[in-house]
Amino acid sequence: MFQNTYNQLEEEDDEQAKRFYCNETERRKRKRPVKAGSQSSFVNVFHTVLLVAWATSICQAQHEGSVVASYRTYNDSINFTHVVVDYQTGRVYVGATNWLYQFNSSLDVEFNVRTGPVEDSIQCFPTGCSDQQLSTANNVNKVLVIDHEAGMLIACGSVHQGACRRHSLQDIGNHEKLVPVPVAANDENSSTYAFIGPARYSGLLPSRVLYVATTNSRLGPYRDVVPAICSRSLEPGKLFTIIERSFSSIARVDVSFHLRDYYLVNYVYGFHSGDYVYYATVQRKSHLRALEEWGYITRLSRICVSDVGYDTYTEVTLQCIGEDGTDFNLLQDASVVRAAGDLAADLRVDPGSDVLIGVFAASKDHTTRPSAYSAVCAYSLSEIEQRFTENIHMCYNGSVLTRDMDYIAGSINQCPEPGVSDLLFS
Repeated sequence: MFQNTYNQLEEEDDEQAKRFYCNETERRKRKRPVKAGSQSSFVNVFHTVLLVAWATSICQAQHEGSVVASYRTYNDSINFTHVVVDYQTGRVYVGATNWLYQFNSSLDVEFNVRTGPVEDSIQCFPTGCSDQQLSTANNVNKVLVIDHEAGMLIACGSVHQGACRRHSLQDIGNHEKLVPVPVAANDENSSTYAFIGPARYSGLLPSRVLYVATTNSRLGPYRDVVPAICSRSLEPGKLFTIIERSFSSIARVDVSFHLRDYYLVNYVYGFHSGDYVYYATVQRKSHLRALEEWGYITRLSRICVSDVGYDTYTEVTLQCIGEDGTDFNLLQDASVVRAAGDLAADLRVDPGSDVLIGVFAASKDHTTRPSAYSAVCAYSLSEIEQRFTENIHMCYNGSVLTRDMDYIAGSINQCPEPGVSDLLFS
């Protein structure tokens, strides 16, 4: 359950805020564009304690020891990094170091494709270069996404500046040429998370885009062209390019230039629910070097699917607190599920409602090294939305001056001056 120290907002105010927030990009021609949303450290903390009995019931529901099928490679140089399942066909696709695999539903190998090693340099653009010394580089799979509408598997590797290509879902050996656009991280360890989600950009064609979040690897001269979070086109002829309406309205958000090499955000999970796209991250509590000892926290960022300029980008902090007060501050992995039965009752949501399930670890110290202690926490998306809405109200009524996102580039961090907006909240 959530710990809520603030009164419930009126339902009509919630709906008004939501409508205004997601339509904000249509109001950009006003004399003073209103920036919606806020992030306040004392209001946006999601606090839930998941009882051990609930976690145990999940474990007991599994069929322990029953292995349906397995596959093992004895090549020590191959590390599996991503697995996606096509629930329409039962096929399983695996991204690995220097390889892609396609399995049937019995986990028999249907096709495999070698993707590396390749001759590459972090100094070269994806199209290559002739004035740099190339070296043999492993190609670590960074993105693996099924595009059912196109019948394609999108795969991006760490070589060629994180460029991507599409493979046929029927036979991954049939693939298109590499698209020379930097998309993913260009090293083994920096995070990249991508998924296909809806887009309702007024006046623009795409109804779905590839949402991508990428940690700055700090390697080579082309990392600045890769945003922290962005929407990329799935249209032929524009494949993987960043969506933009105008020079000042581009579907991207960046970490401030002077902080990019220091303030590194780890993107753990991404998803869409309702009118919003979300990313779950692990990042420093403060962007100030003098406050490194504050350590790390988990945050959830959000953008409206109708916002082509990412002006609605905002964040809140997720907390997973144990019954003994332990702060499990490092998100390890997450998933969105539909609540049913006991889970719906425990979270006080309707059956079928979206619920974010996260696996967290407590950090050993002020670094991202996890300790031996972990926990599972559940958050209903309706409660999460309430926290975002509360922050929007506080931003507009002058209770806070900023959204506490000083590391984000541009003026998106600022709240509007009280009285500037013609939207009033009671």
